[in-house]
Amino acid sequence: MSKRKIISSLFLSATVLGGLLFTQVPTVKAIESEGNVQITNNPPQNSPIFSLGDPIQETNYNDSVKKSVSIDATIGDSENEVKWTVNFDSTLWNLRYDKGGYYFIIPDGMQLKKLINKKTGENLLDKFSTDVNDDKNGSDSKYRHFKKGKETHWERNFDSQWGWSAGRVGSGQVNQWKDENAFSDIYYIDNPSSDGLATYELVTEVTDPSKANKSFPLVAVMKNYYAKTWYLGEPASLAGREVTIESPQTN
Repeated sequence: MSKRKIISSLFLSATVLGGLLFTQVPTVKAIESEGNVQITNNPPQNSPIFSLGDPIQETNYNDSVKKSVSIDATIGDSENEVKWTVNFDSTLWNLRYDKGGYYFIIPDGMQLKKLINKKTGENLLDKFSTDVNDDKNGSDSKYRHFKKGKETHWERNFDSQWGWSAGRVGSGQVNQWKDENAFSDIYYIDNPSSDGLATYELVTEVTDPSKANKSFPLVAVMKNYYAKTWYLGEPASLAGREVTIESPQTN
C-alpha cells in the first residue's frame, strides 16, 4: 500500500537584509511517501519572515471618510528596502477648494529614500529640507520635514506635528506605537489641492537590523483645515500598517 502526502506552497518574493531573508508567504515542505521510501524537502530553517500586519483605518469625523486613507507594503527592489503604497481618496474632502494636508509618519529604524507622486512620477524627497530648522522648512513651505529628538521650536517639533495629525484621530493602536517610540520622522505636504485619488509610493531602507521581531509601522494622515468636527476640531483620517521581521525558530 502506498501513500502520498504533499504540502505545497509558493515562494512569491524574497530578499535578504544582511543575514535576514524577507519572504511574503510562509515556506512549506513537501513530503512524498511510497511504501517504505520517504523523500523530504525541508524549507530553510534559519530564514526570518517578512509579514504584513492588518490595516488600520480611523477618523475623527464620520464613517463616510473612515477609509479615505489606505496603506499597502511589499518588499522593495533591493535587499534592505520596503515599498509602501499610500492612497489618499479626497473625493468627499473638498480639498480642491478647502486647504488640506497629507502626513507621512516614518518608522524608527528606517530611512525614507523615495517619496514618489505616482500621478507625475516625480520623486518629491529632494523638496523636503534635511535640516528641520532651515528657513525653507517654515510654516509657509509646501513640503515640510519634522524629526523626532531634534531640538527646535514648538511649531517644528515632532510631537506638536504628531498632535496636529495622527493625534487628531486618536487611534489606540497608533498611539501605542508612538508610546513605544516606533516613529522617527514626519513628512508633510501642504495644500495638495486634490479632489480624487492621490497615490504616493514610499521606499524606506532598514537602517537597524537589530530590530528583529519588532514592527516597523508606517502611518499616513489626511486632514481638512477648514471643515470642523462636532467638537470644532479639524477633520482627519489616518491609515496605519506595520511590517515585521520574524526571527527564525531554533531547535
